[in-house]
Order: sequence, then structure tokens, then C-alpha cells
Amino acid sequence: MHPDPNYSNRPVRTRMPGGVGGVGQVNWPPYPDETVVPEKDPSSYGLLTYAWVFALSFLGGATSFAAKVRTGKARWFNFTELLGELVTSAFAGILTFYLCQNANFNGLLTATLVGIAGHMGSRAIFVMERFFEQRILGQTPAIYPPRIEPLHGEPQRGEPGDGS
Repeated sequence: MHPDPNYSNRPVRTRMPGGVGGVGQVNWPPYPDETVVPEKDPSSYGLLTYAWVFALSFLGGATSFAAKVRTGKARWFNFTELLGELVTSAFAGILTFYLCQNANFNGLLTATLVGIAGHMGSRAIFVMERFFEQRILGQTPAIYPPRIEPLHGEPQRGEPGDGS
């Protein structure tokens, strides 16, 4: 027994070159908040990516135009309407592509949504606009005001006795 009651029988390691006890330094991976994620911007995508986005968008726009021709809303030889449909489809497709990339959707889902947006054309842009107004700005679009049905027996707005 040692006279000191706090004496440890384990050897004490001191700092040595190469780390504690002579063991080499461990390089741990960085914390998740320290990882460097490359910034996503329109110039960071290659030409092949943009070719696929535009091809899917144009295919969706051409399909939409063909459906309009079948229903009699457009004529086959109306080149300006076809061009307008394709340009609108390409714009809707590229916006959808950027939104999908920002949301980290996988490639197949992104391609599907780009094709659908290309087919929708201006309707897809309208849907994005409404989403932006509602979720980001917190506004209710003026074109679709909320419908509030009065209960039976309550005066409608504008009638005498409604308090307005």
C-alpha cells in the first residue's frame, strides 16, 4: 500500500509528439454544418442537363399543342401558336427544374415534373405564382377569394342588418 490514499496505480500519460501516448493524430470528418456544399446557380449545370430539360419541356409543349389541335382549339399549320406554346413550355420547364434542384429532388422525379410543367405551360407558371403568393407572401390571391357561406337565417353581406 502506498502512503498516499489518492495514489493511482495506473501510469500517467503525458503529451508526446504525435498525440497522447505517441498515437498519431486522428483526422475526424468535419461536422455537418462545416461541410462545404457547392453553391447551386444556373451556370453550375452542364449543357447536357439543359438539353434534357429543354427537350422534356418541348415534348410536353408539343403534346399540349397536339391535344389542342385534336380538340379544335388550334390548327396544325399555325406556326406562331406552336412556337408560343414551346417557348412557354420551356420557360415553365426551366423554372420547375430550378425548383426541383433547390428542393433536392432526385433526377427521375425532376424529369417527370419538368415534362408535366412543359405540358401545362402557362398553367404551371400560374400555379407557381399562386404558391408564391400564398406560402411566401402570405397573401390570398384576389382572383380566388375565400367563399364563406352564410348560415341559414343570417343576413348576407350588403343586406340591411348585417353590421357592415
